[in-house]
Amino acid sequence: MKKFYFIILIGTFLFNTPSFGLIINEVLSNEPGGISNTHLEWIELYNEQSATVSLSGYEISLSNGSFLLPDSVSIAAGEYYIICHRLFAIDTSSGFETIWGDASGVWGDSPYESSLQKPYEAIFNPLRNIPETMVLLENNVVVSGLVWSSAGIDGYSWERVISDADLILQSYDEGGTPGRVNTVTPVP
Repeated sequence: MKKFYFIILIGTFLFNTPSFGLIINEVLSNEPGGISNTHLEWIELYNEQSATVSLSGYEISLSNGSFLLPDSVSIAAGEYYIICHRLFAIDTSSGFETIWGDASGVWGDSPYESSLQKPYEAIFNPLRNIPETMVLLENNVVVSGLVWSSAGIDGYSWERVISDADLILQSYDEGGTPGRVNTVTPVP
């Protein structure tokens, strides 16, 4: 019985932490095209605060590893930031810019691309298509978390419904909404 209460306590601490500016807003863990395309996975951060937030001291942690975010990047208030497995296509393998950009091999040469900061290409283990917990830490303190319960639909991201709650749903749009308001977010 004590283990059960301990798990509840950890879950309560992990996901009822106050927001410090950034949240994990969306994750594409089950990329388009299946297992062979894990390089199309991406994570979206959102700055829900009214001030710019520097990524210095931030890291993302999963059950199969963690990685630091770039110290040199700041995210303006109300803006999104994409962390992708591969930004550009290599040989015959697509990258984030191929699918969610204009496939030119250059970031920033289309209206959608120029509306976002250049995504950060991070080296991280493939995201798991089973129940998974992802946390965003600032100087080893949990500031945001996202838990998906299954692989979900191939090519559809997991989106946070509202920024201050843990409820997530699958995107209504194939490919998700990187850099845009989530499709599952209620209209004001």
